[in-house]
Amino acid sequence: MKYRFCIGEGEPPLYVRHLENYRKWGLTISGPNNLFNKKIAETSYAGSLKDKNQNEMIFSFLSEQELKNFCIWLVRNKVCFSVGGWNAWGPAEVMEEWLQDRSISVQFLKISWTGKDNWQIHEIGPKTTKEWDQVSLKEIFL
Repeated sequence: MKYRFCIGEGEPPLYVRHLENYRKWGLTISGPNNLFNKKIAETSYAGSLKDKNQNEMIFSFLSEQELKNFCIWLVRNKVCFSVGGWNAWGPAEVMEEWLQDRSISVQFLKISWTGKDNWQIHEIGPKTTKEWDQVSLKEIFL
């Protein structure tokens, strides 16, 4: 099975920047979230929103299962999950771990940076692949 990927530059789309899944459960979404705020407000997850500003929303949950359910909701709403840095796992690696242990079964968008304002988005899913088809940014979000 081949998944898709795209290359972008400039401001990235909305993405999960931080995901905490050990002893406490929460995540941080970064990016231009003005349109996303309304979508969140219309869901049962609105009560989990603990802090927000123009470019960041911080959520907190009572259990890992609540966090996983919210991540699945984010996947369905085409929010990307970022890779970790040189010293820590990122949200994308946590999602991949959940795929491997079969506690979730979704196809999600992983965002990584190749330079200051350059990034790539890859589809990641339950089936592994070593090949991706390049598509446009618009197509990756369809």
